[in-house]
Amino acid sequence: MALFITRLLELASITSLLKRTTSIRIDFPVILANLTGCKMMSPKQLADFGYKAFSASMMLLTVYGGFLCSARAYRYFQHRGVLRQAAEEQKPQSILQD
Repeated sequence: MALFITRLLELASITSLLKRTTSIRIDFPVILANLTGCKMMSPKQLADFGYKAFSASMMLLTVYGGFLCSARAYRYFQHRGVLRQAAEEQKPQSILQD
């Protein structure tokens, strides 16, 4: 319990120190970018990337929806042909002679 209180007081003193000094600023995205070695993206670049990613996903969904629709139409016409052929085989021979 004493260790917890000690850590809590250390944290409180650090935060009060950070609030008083304006020269120390912790910017986590910049630190993360520096650690990973990549450049920071500007907000415009991030928005452009998000727009392009969203547009690409919508295009893929449209193509996939077209594929599903055409596959269903193909199965429908195949099934209709099979039903038509089965119905013709069940007709009596007298009707077919006329």
